[in-house]
Amino acid sequence: MTRPDYFPSPMHELLLRAGLLKDDRALAAWRAWTAHVRLPDDPVDGGTFRLLPLVYHNLTSLGLRDAALPLLKGIHRRIWYENQLRLHSLADLLDRFREAGIPTLVLKGAALVLRYYADVGLRPMDDADVLVPTERVLEAIVLLRRMGWRERRYREWSQVDPTIIATRHSWEFSNEAGDRVDLHWHALSTSCFPGADDPLWRGAEPLMIGSAPSLALNATDALMHTCAHGGCWNPLPPVRWVSDAMHVLRSAADHIDWQRVVDMVQWLSATLPVRDSLGYLVEHFDAPIPAKVLDQLSHVSVSAEEHRAYACRSSAPTGFLPGVGRVWHGYAHYRALWMRRTSSQPPVGLLAYARVSTGQPSTRHLLQRALQLIWRNAPAWMSRAGKAQSERAANPQGAFVDHRTN
Repeated sequence: MTRPDYFPSPMHELLLRAGLLKDDRALAAWRAWTAHVRLPDDPVDGGTFRLLPLVYHNLTSLGLRDAALPLLKGIHRRIWYENQLRLHSLADLLDRFREAGIPTLVLKGAALVLRYYADVGLRPMDDADVLVPTERVLEAIVLLRRMGWRERRYREWSQVDPTIIATRHSWEFSNEAGDRVDLHWHALSTSCFPGADDPLWRGAEPLMIGSAPSLALNATDALMHTCAHGGCWNPLPPVRWVSDAMHVLRSAADHIDWQRVVDMVQWLSATLPVRDSLGYLVEHFDAPIPAKVLDQLSHVSVSAEEHRAYACRSSAPTGFLPGVGRVWHGYAHYRALWMRRTSSQPPVGLLAYARVSTGQPSTRHLLQRALQLIWRNAPAWMSRAGKAQSERAANPQGAFVDHRTN
């Protein structure tokens, strides 16, 4: 198996081990990480920063004394405070949805931190994620606008419309206080077809955010969703999926219905990211996942469209027009999945899918964006092509060229 690019880097993995393992291996991982990074002098990426509260909590529980711990303690306190504010804002929003009769299901950070983490400060949350039934999403958007929330601009696209709803899974809104909510009408970006989330709604469990009632995924679906959602490359290293999945497994291992995991990933066409992610957790973090489950997942039949789309999503963009493959194969997977589940054609074609995927509200905007990328990438592409041609001319027999400097 080719290692997906969304897997943690060696340095991120050391930090995850320092934050998750419950023995001397955590201390060894911390020492190995601090041999390369000195806080607060050395800059860290966003993926690293998100793990620091967890590392602080775990290392102090193991009795470590370290000069960096006061800094980590401050980060933990800051995250705790910010998360409390986000949860308070989310509770107000959920109450308004309840009053309007719109069902809600809280996804990702808010649900995970309340149900599976030891305290609210261990997992940073950039926003809140709320799922509503697809048929109620337009009502939810109207309500958000009345409350002063506005769609956050995605490149050139600034408002949700029927094309967005048919193609995407969510859209982010914000208010004047700086709060952000990701309004979902599907739980996964790769599973946007009618009825996709029906099993998730049927299996959901009660959740209270403050005094506001809502729903959350059950432990089985939370684990599946965490691995499926995390199985995508992102410029901000998406390493939190490892911590989230391990916390679900440790808190609710006896409640995981493994056959449901196998069934759900097939229904949602999420076999590949879940299979790879669960295998990673077993190999690197001793996750309590039955071997027969991994064997079952390895024998699930996966379509060619799903394979190609996953290969694009799980890899960092490369090439002359790096987004073309992701859009092309993403649409092929979207169309094939829609047709398999509904026996009908999807409501949008390739061109509309490309506009939504790239944030371009019209064909003119899409063409302008393509020309901008060509203009930006052409010099580097021509340089690489010229270098390759020169090397072939210098070595017509295909001899090995050593590019190392002397």
